[in-house]
Amino acid sequence: MFLKLKKLGKLTRRRLNYFMLRIFYLFYSFEGGVINQ
Repeated sequence: MFLKLKKLGKLTRRRLNYFMLRIFYLFYSFEGGVINQ
């Protein structure tokens, strides 16, 4: 039970990291576009 929960937590954390990375990338590219103009 605990091992299952731990596995699920790891998966969720990875997904969260991926989501944060995507948001950061979008924000960064948006900032770059504004600076280039």
